[in-house]
Amino acid sequence: AVYTALPAEDIECLIAEKFAGVKNRNYKRKDTSGIPVRNPALLRKAVHTKPEQDVRTISLEWQLPDTFAHKLTSRPDRQVAYVLGFEGPGSLVATLKKKQLALSIEAGMQKLGRDNAYFTIGVTLTKKGMEQRDKIIAFIFKAIHELKEVGIPEYIFDEQRQRDINSWKTQPRTANTFGASMSAVSEMFTEKLETYPQTSRVLGSKFDSEGAKELLKSLAPDNFSMQQMGGVFPPKNMEGSVRTEKYYGAKFAVEAIPDETIVMWKKAYDGSVVAGFRSDESESTAKMGKIPAQNQYIASHVKVGTIDPKSPVFPALPQPVVLKEDKYGKLYVGIDKAFGDPYLHASVQIKTSGKIMDRMGPKARVLADILVDSIAHTVTAEKYPFTVAGMSAAVTLGKGTNLYVSLSGTNPQKATYD
Repeated sequence: AVYTALPAEDIECLIAEKFAGVKNRNYKRKDTSGIPVRNPALLRKAVHTKPEQDVRTISLEWQLPDTFAHKLTSRPDRQVAYVLGFEGPGSLVATLKKKQLALSIEAGMQKLGRDNAYFTIGVTLTKKGMEQRDKIIAFIFKAIHELKEVGIPEYIFDEQRQRDINSWKTQPRTANTFGASMSAVSEMFTEKLETYPQTSRVLGSKFDSEGAKELLKSLAPDNFSMQQMGGVFPPKNMEGSVRTEKYYGAKFAVEAIPDETIVMWKKAYDGSVVAGFRSDESESTAKMGKIPAQNQYIASHVKVGTIDPKSPVFPALPQPVVLKEDKYGKLYVGIDKAFGDPYLHASVQIKTSGKIMDRMGPKARVLADILVDSIAHTVTAEKYPFTVAGMSAAVTLGKGTNLYVSLSGTNPQKATYD
């Protein structure tokens, strides 16, 4: 790659001169399709790593058919990952949180090289959840079954594409032009210049429903491996002895998962009832709200604002003005005229009595911190659709027991913030 601000015709001779000594070795890229990315001997087994900290995580991993490494314009893996990792009401993670079994779920596809891909579902568990690990994995396979039954709706793809477009249009400016250029060049290795960045950063125009179905069929109990940190170590059903990793000195062991556990997971994957998974197993998936509803908060016509060439230049800063002042406080407003991003940030400080700290001391701070964390966990599911649409809201702790309520996001729709 050549990084320059000069026109191509002005630099052509210099490039030819400098690169003349590079020999054409007629290199042909090795085809790595079909090569296992994980040791086949670890299928249907769990590798336990002894953690240094108090963590409890499991990670289920599947190698996907090689075709998924090349589905660059449709990315069905993104739609599957979005639904499995959705945190809104009725979702898998909301169900597990309600039962105090898990704190979070993440899902997604990773590529190893150009031809190989694997899909991962990672779960951060509570102590209670780790004790019921096998049942939680059955929950996951039950959720995969439900998703196979109803399929991925096309609006999930449409929303992801719109978010990609919004992100591209509102990408932040950077002073690190060299770093940004090198990042773009790396993307151009996988996409032709004629279409860039339509593949690398924005989904194509065609939804691959069959690809999503094929991927879900690949997430079966008979061809996955598992990583675990936390829980009992060394594990039951350990193969061999505890071993030590060569480079970091971490202790690890391999667990052979019993056949009866695999059978239980297969039954869940095929649709059998998992006790405690839903309040009413007779309900249909659609009625249970398992599939995320259409997100009405994603902006569809994002535009940049007006830029004033006379706006302050750093270290000078724009000054907010007092819009309103009364006995309850002051409201400051500042309007961006330097960047033009359709971005809003609002913060309200709730001042509490200083006597609380005087009377209770550090205990007041601890209780306020617990209150803030409780609020955050309580509203996670309800605010998730807004988070997906590019907005955020939070309650944080300030000085003493003062609270800050803030919201921000790249969304020009006033009704969304209301």
